[in-house]
Amino acid sequence: MSQLANASPEERQQAMQKWHQENAEAHAAQQQLAIQMGADSRPPLRRPPPEPRIPENATPELRELLTTRHAVMKDRVEMMNQLASASPEERQKAMQQWHEENATRLAAMQSAADKLSQSQQTK
Repeated sequence: MSQLANASPEERQQAMQKWHQENAEAHAAQQQLAIQMGADSRPPLRRPPPEPRIPENATPELRELLTTRHAVMKDRVEMMNQLASASPEERQKAMQQWHEENATRLAAMQSAADKLSQSQQTK
């Protein structure tokens, strides 16, 4: 590029095209290496969450929330581990589908949190 400082736009474009042609093989090898490095550096599998610690004096609302939240988190981690080698687009699509399929469970978890909040406000 420094050699082309005084060149016309057409000369620069021709020189760049020539450079790309001469280096196409090296560029393709570099792209393949980048793909392989990406695959080799995929994130480690996540561990499932530990069992919830439910206090002995927990209210039914707290017990329900902790139990529901643990089950949802565990299923989500399992799904994410299954998608560890998937493309970002595949992961996003799977997450959207998972949220749709688990809408009832997620709503139950929100409901349990709301009940717990209401019961604590009345104390």
